[in-house]
Amino acid sequence: MKNRDRERTQQWKTKYKTSPFHVNLVAENERIEEENNTQLRHQERAEAAEERRRHAGVEDLLRRAADETAELEELRAQKRHIASEERRLRALLDLEKTRTRCRDDLAAAAAAERGRGRGAVLDGGRPM
Repeated sequence: MKNRDRERTQQWKTKYKTSPFHVNLVAENERIEEENNTQLRHQERAEAAEERRRHAGVEDLLRRAADETAELEELRAQKRHIASEERRLRALLDLEKTRTRCRDDLAAAAAAERGRGRGAVLDGGRPM
């Protein structure tokens, strides 16, 4: 009878060897939960790192835009200064041309006056 009980027990052990009831379901559930928590923490860290990278990219973009704006303002100021300097130089050049023309006109008038002084005298001694 003892042998028969042992054989029957052995048969049942063999038959239910792969039964899910042999597994410690609580331990299995805890292991799965721990794996899920680990994956969630890893995913959260990756998302946080991605958010930091995105934020740094936006900050870099804004910083470059501000630098470019400042640079553009500086270039615009230089352009205004150059334009005003060009206007001033053009005015000086026009003034110099006018003076040169006046000198040339005066020289031509003086030469004409000298040339007329040798010629006929009209209206009471005034040369023409």
